[in-house]
Amino acid sequence: MKTLCFIFFLCFMSIQISHASKLYVNPTTGNDDSTGRNINYPIKTLNKAGAVCVNGDTIFIRGGVHTGIKQTFFRSNNQDGWVYIMPYFGESVTLVGYAAIDSLWKAILTIESSKNIYIKGLNLI
Repeated sequence: MKTLCFIFFLCFMSIQISHASKLYVNPTTGNDDSTGRNINYPIKTLNKAGAVCVNGDTIFIRGGVHTGIKQTFFRSNNQDGWVYIMPYFGESVTLVGYAAIDSLWKAILTIESSKNIYIKGLNLI
């Protein structure tokens, strides 16, 4: 019985994990018409990443100093699981907001009506 329960647990976890994926964002060279699921074709904005991410996704921002950043992150899908936002492995990410054309008082990154978001390792100027 314990073996059967353990096998069921492993099957359940593999189903949950299989939906998690990676999204790639490059605010400088990305394109929001891309799916962002391929490292060679990143999306441009965290706005788009929020719209397409699913529970368990990791959103990797490609390294560099990205200027003119004023973005809103809004998860439009089920929010029961976590989404992770961080630099791509070994890269440094700096988001610079002061060069943005719109309002000087708007935040560099706004998290709107969303929960279970883990942000790590971003430099905000």
